[in-house]
Amino acid sequence: NLKESINLEEEIHSIVERHSNLLDLAEILNNTISEMILLDLLLNCGLNLAVGMQILIAMKLGQNITRFILCFTVLMLQVFLLNYAGETLTTHTEAIRDCLCTINWYEFPPKIQKDIYFMIMRAHKPIYRLAGRFYVLNYENFTNIVKTCFSIFNIFRLMFEV
Repeated sequence: NLKESINLEEEIHSIVERHSNLLDLAEILNNTISEMILLDLLLNCGLNLAVGMQILIAMKLGQNITRFILCFTVLMLQVFLLNYAGETLTTHTEAIRDCLCTINWYEFPPKIQKDIYFMIMRAHKPIYRLAGRFYVLNYENFTNIVKTCFSIFNIFRLMFEV
């Protein structure tokens, strides 16, 4: 029984270390590419506006708009993939938190209880992938981007009276 307890303690300790390392890596990732993702989103929005203008001009001139719609779709796919990665990261950290909260940590020896408690405390702070260290990349914000693009497109449509 002592051998099982020692193995359990080593395994829990390695899981705590791994969890801590992953949290640190997520923070490093955010610090490293946050500004680049913000720039990418801003440029993408600008390109979407330009493509929207091209669609309106092509519609007014009676030209084929298929290539412009394809371009718009590819740009939106890029934004979706950025938000998908952020949503996946957040979902996995929330799943870890939920899993930790459902185990009977109080039945373990005191040292293991302390390690599990540490993980629970760290897991209650969700990890978000950020753009510019303030804009959270997730599905909700992706839908906000899509809504904004279509709202601006409708404003342009009214301005051009297509």
